[in-house]
Amino acid sequence: MRENCTSGSVAGAPGNRSPYAGGILFSSFGAEPRDSRVNRGLSPIVSKLFQLAPKLRQAYELCNSLTSILNDSLSKGQGKRKIKGWMQRVINSKLTCFNRFLKTLEGHMEEITNYFIDRQTSGFVEGLNNKIKVLKRRCYGITNHRRLFQRVSLDLHGYAMFA
Repeated sequence: MRENCTSGSVAGAPGNRSPYAGGILFSSFGAEPRDSRVNRGLSPIVSKLFQLAPKLRQAYELCNSLTSILNDSLSKGQGKRKIKGWMQRVINSKLTCFNRFLKTLEGHMEEITNYFIDRQTSGFVEGLNNKIKVLKRRCYGITNHRRLFQRVSLDLHGYAMFA
């Protein structure tokens, strides 16, 4: 039987939710993997949390090991092998909080490992598309396209154009 990352009783921890839901858990304790404090060691609060919830520590370490793989200078083939090895470690850990992520990795392995070729992502384009979608929702009812494009320009460039 596979177990959830947050099974066990931790005061204040939401039951059966992934510890990575929006990055809330680790960032609220100051232990986001990209946080410089992680290099110096975990905060006392996080250390205590990990004592109370060892599966949470295991999930945290698995997350950091994947980040390490992505930060290494590897070829596409090497990256693919390391990611598949990481996936096997996650499966062997019997943690269920990575299940959806593993399915995504499996389904898009070629596209994801293309990152190792030039180390480029589509993050900028994804962010721009999201910003425009939010803007369209905020501007519901605007029928004049010129006004809509003015709003897009203001959101992208700010009010510096008018200074």
